[in-house]
Amino acid sequence: MKLNQSVQKAIGILRTAASQAGGESASGLARGAGLPWATAVRLIRTLEAEGFLYRLPDSDRYVIGFGLVRLGRSGDPARLLAATALPSLERLAEAVGETVSLSVVHRDGRLEVIEEIGPPRFTQSSTYAGSIHPLHATSIGKLILAAYDEVRLGEFLSGGLPRYTATTITDRGALREELALIRERGWSGAVDELEEGLAAVSAGVRDVDGELVAMVSVSGPSFRFDETARTAALGPLREAAQAVERLIAERPQASGLRK
Repeated sequence: MKLNQSVQKAIGILRTAASQAGGESASGLARGAGLPWATAVRLIRTLEAEGFLYRLPDSDRYVIGFGLVRLGRSGDPARLLAATALPSLERLAEAVGETVSLSVVHRDGRLEVIEEIGPPRFTQSSTYAGSIHPLHATSIGKLILAAYDEVRLGEFLSGGLPRYTATTITDRGALREELALIRERGWSGAVDELEEGLAAVSAGVRDVDGELVAMVSVSGPSFRFDETARTAALGPLREAAQAVERLIAERPQASGLRK
């Protein structure tokens, strides 16, 4: 497939401008993008007119413009991730016959379910898309706690562990033991801890830097999604999480959730 070289040249200029915190001169933009002076000047003027470049007052240096900043802010990395991951999630849902969900880690550390696929059954787990989850009472929350360093984990534990059901882990020592097990085996689970009758298993999704950015989960009524069913779901679950990781490696803009 032949690409548009003019667009590529313009992107080269924008990338050069973005790489310099204090801005870059027109000649510096041309050198950084590897462009002849005349070509670079035309592109710089066009990008400036469109608001994608901004010339600093009383200076010959250019920075990323407000128009491009606004355009970037209007994008939603979480929704991009959900769209690219959907085929993998659908395959997982077909394999396990239970509810499959994709959750993301926001910059402030919150977890949010952004995609959910229900099973073709009359009885299924509750819908949590768009919900914010407590960390210690869910399989997705335990994954992020397992990724905390000791200082951050200690700060979290100092705030107390609210009880949601009779089986919610509220003892700090017991939670630490659970998190150590999660780090060792690479997946997490929760049974009747957030809601009576709800069971779930989750696997983490990491970006190219190894940061935990999302979680893939399978959940269902605990009377049906019992220990045997949860164990059987682990293989397809981890395959789906790995597939989403590969997508992030190919489309790094979809992983801008914690940065």
